[in-house]
Amino acid sequence: AADDRLRAERDMRPVPTEAEKGLRQQARRVYRELIKNYPNSRYIPNAFLSFAEYYFQEGQIDNALEFYNRVTQYEDSEVYGYAIYKMAWCYINLQDDTQAVNQFVAVIEYANSNPDARIAGPLARQARREIIAPFSRAFPPNRAWDFFQRIGGDEALRMMEALSEHYYNQGMWAEATTAYHSLMAENEDSHRLCFYQSRVAECSRRGRPKDAQVLE
Repeated sequence: AADDRLRAERDMRPVPTEAEKGLRQQARRVYRELIKNYPNSRYIPNAFLSFAEYYFQEGQIDNALEFYNRVTQYEDSEVYGYAIYKMAWCYINLQDDTQAVNQFVAVIEYANSNPDARIAGPLARQARREIIAPFSRAFPPNRAWDFFQRIGGDEALRMMEALSEHYYNQGMWAEATTAYHSLMAENEDSHRLCFYQSRVAECSRRGRPKDAQVLE
C-alpha cells in the first residue's frame, strides 16, 4: 500500500532534459510577468497551472496544491478539470486518502456535468481507475458497492472487481473476502462466480486459521 503513496504520477514521467528544463523555466518567467502585469488575462489559469506542475514535479506538494487550487477559481477555464484531477494526486502524495477519494469524485462529477469538455471523458476514466487504491485505505469494503454504483454507473462492476483484486494483491485477505462476497451477492448469475469463490477460498487459506477455513 505504501507504494501507491510513494509512486505518484510524477515518478512515472520521463526525466526532462536540461533543454526542456530551460524552456520550462523561461515559460515560468513569462507566466510570472503575465500574472503580475495582466491579472485579468484569460491565460492566468494556465499560468497558475504551469507553477503547479513545476512544484508537483519537484515534489513540493503543498505548493503544487496551492497553485492547482488557484486554477480551480476559474471554472470556465479549459484546464479546470485537469487541475482538480491533479489535486487528487497531491492528496495521495500527502497521504490524505479520504480527501483524494473526494477529489476523484469531484473529477467524475465535473465530467458528468461537462460532457462536451475536451478532456472530460478521459479524466473520468482515469479517476474511476485511480480512485481504487485510496478508497481501499480510507474506507471499509462493505461501503464499496453502493459507492461505486453512485459514481461509476456502468463501470461499477469493473470498479468492484478492481478493488477486490487490489485487496487480494496487497495481501488484505479479510477485506478481499468481503469484497468478493459482495461481488457474488450482487452478481449471482455471473460467469465469473466460480472465480470469485476461488478467490475467497484462497483468501481463507492464506489469511485465516485452518478451523475457520472449513466454514467457507
